[in-house]
Amino acid sequence: MRIMPTERAAAEIRRAYGVYRAQHPEGTGWMSLATLADRLDLTHGEIETAILHLVRTDRQFTVVPESNQKMLTVADWDAAVWIGGQWKHWISWDW
Repeated sequence: MRIMPTERAAAEIRRAYGVYRAQHPEGTGWMSLATLADRLDLTHGEIETAILHLVRTDRQFTVVPESNQKMLTVADWDAAVWIGGQWKHWISWDW
């Protein structure tokens, strides 16, 4: 079983987010964790660990919950990460 180091997984998340933003320049800047998971060859655990690392180390990184929980799909719940007593569903960078 392959396990990706946290720093490398965080770099993959940054890269995937950058590509997503380039493809959606008119968007809000938010990327769902479900979309992120679809674009990465990482396990949910690797993504979760990397996101926790980014929360602690990158002041420009933000992860938030979906305010309308009724809109969430199964994929959204599967990709969610538990941080600060809440399930989080969206990421963004202030670049």
